[in-house]
Amino acid sequence: MSTVSTSSSLNVASYFKDIIQDRQQRQDERTAEGVASGAISAKNKELLAKSDAKNDALIAAALKDGKVTRDEYDRITKALNTQNAVLDKLMKSKDKATLKKESMGDATPMQDQDMALAMLQKNFTSIGKAIEAGVKSGKITEDEKTKLDAVLEKSLTLMDKAMEDGTISKGEFSTVIASLKTADRQVTTYSRNRRTAASVRREASMNVTV
Repeated sequence: MSTVSTSSSLNVASYFKDIIQDRQQRQDERTAEGVASGAISAKNKELLAKSDAKNDALIAAALKDGKVTRDEYDRITKALNTQNAVLDKLMKSKDKATLKKESMGDATPMQDQDMALAMLQKNFTSIGKAIEAGVKSGKITEDEKTKLDAVLEKSLTLMDKAMEDGTISKGEFSTVIASLKTADRQVTTYSRNRRTAASVRREASMNVTV
């Protein structure tokens, strides 16, 4: 899971960094599971270790300045995809395209990748600010905020999954947008309920006979 906050603006360079580190950790865990289950032999483990060392060096070089550019992200993603493909074969996993089709529909890449990412980031930021404003104004309670944060976190998890291969497909984009719309509707519902309750209370107080 990415460590990016759901209640603040998403920084592209930081987001790429989080995704890379998350993928690297999960690949290490998969390798350990494969060795433990016997799916990965000692010989294959050694080959994977060499590949992992090269990827570590590539990632270390990219993170030297504390951020990751789109070009660096694409190069690292390609290297990680290669290693992941080997793991898939060794552990007899379904190929990535099949998993993508099964989980998020149409695997056709969005035509403008950076614009698609920017649109998703804009939605995350907008909803996060709406939640904060709602809490500050009293229209959203802390309990409601917790529920909204959970919905937004789910959307972020979907986005993390979509960005694992460095490309957002049409199905992935639609899935994340649909999840964000759910969060947005809940923000509106909570705020409207609070306004309605306040209006009813005001009307009731005006009708009280002294």
